[in-house]
Amino acid sequence: MFMIMDKPIMNIVQDKYEQRSQRPATLARKTELAARLIDLADAAIDAAGVQELRARALAEAAGCSVGAIYSVFPDLDELILTVNGRTLDRIDAALAAAVLGCTTPMQQMERLASAYLNYAVDHRGHWSALFQHRMIGERPLPGWYATRLDLAFRHIEGPLQVLRPDLDEASRVQLARTVFSAVHGVVELGLSGKALSGTPETIGDQVQILVSAIAHGLAWKNRELK
Repeated sequence: MFMIMDKPIMNIVQDKYEQRSQRPATLARKTELAARLIDLADAAIDAAGVQELRARALAEAAGCSVGAIYSVFPDLDELILTVNGRTLDRIDAALAAAVLGCTTPMQQMERLASAYLNYAVDHRGHWSALFQHRMIGERPLPGWYATRLDLAFRHIEGPLQVLRPDLDEASRVQLARTVFSAVHGVVELGLSGKALSGTPETIGDQVQILVSAIAHGLAWKNRELK
């Protein structure tokens, strides 16, 4: 079952509507509909991208009215964020698996970068939705999502702590985001064909060159500071 900050999404739906109705059948229907809509939106985004997600098509696939969608989710933003939360969980799992057995921070960074690229290549719709979706009215991200997004960087912070033990936590967190931004930029420009050939192999080679340069530079700086 999908979790939002260790709390099942089904429980969140139940919490949201338990004050409106104490009838178990009503809560069960809303819970079931929420689960169906999340799965359908998840599949639709993976297949065609978040920009093609439409409430009417989603309602038809779910066998409900458009209004029924908004009886469970206040808007499509919340539904998309829920799907994006699933994507972050999947990327998190892929990154965690990638560093198993690594013996050096350099190896960790190289494998993390490769795992990130592989996920982007294999799940283009899900991956793109993380960056293409914009909240209506430029509303801020909800706290649970912002926290979940921050957790994704902890994999990068691990090898950085070894390469630059002199950095305090705040500096290390910022550096992790800088490293991610550099890798993400190469992946995004490569997959779009705007700066590289666009083949996964070429992008992968460039990502590894970039990560190696960063890791060696950080290690050199650490030696210089001693």
